Amino acid sequence: MKWFNNYYRPMPSPAIGFGLEPVDTSIPLIYGWAIHEALAEYYRSGFVDGFDTGIRDIAQGSKKLIAALESRRAENPDGVEKIFSKCEGLFVRYAEYDEVEKDVLRILSDSNGEPLIECEYEIELGYKNFIFTTRFDVIC
Repeated sequence: MKWFNNYYRPMPSPAIGFGLEPVDTSIPLIYGWAIHEALAEYYRSGFVDGFDTGIRDIAQGSKKLIAALESRRAENPDGVEKIFSKCEGLFVRYAEYDEVEKDVLRILSDSNGEPLIECEYEIELGYKNFIFTTRFDVIC
């Protein structure tokens, strides 16, 4: 019972009755969300008037990463502390790799001049009510 009270709690739901809800948000979810937030900010930093200049600001992305992790700290305080340096390391490595390709790849924009970053799409599959959904990090 102590384990249950420490790690899970009952979650009432009108649809399914009682289920289980984790007390903390899992670290992989926070980690992935924070990295995506930082990369989106990093990519946007190179956009001027609907055009990708190819000059992106790693520091701006790093600030966003820190802010993103801090905003989720209450959901898993110990876990966020443990992943801080790993998150920053992954983001910097990703951005450094992007620096190699920035002269070749340009981020596209939509008809309003908005960069195609973290775009969500839904496609009806034509079978029952099935829908395929996807979210692209960036479209070049």
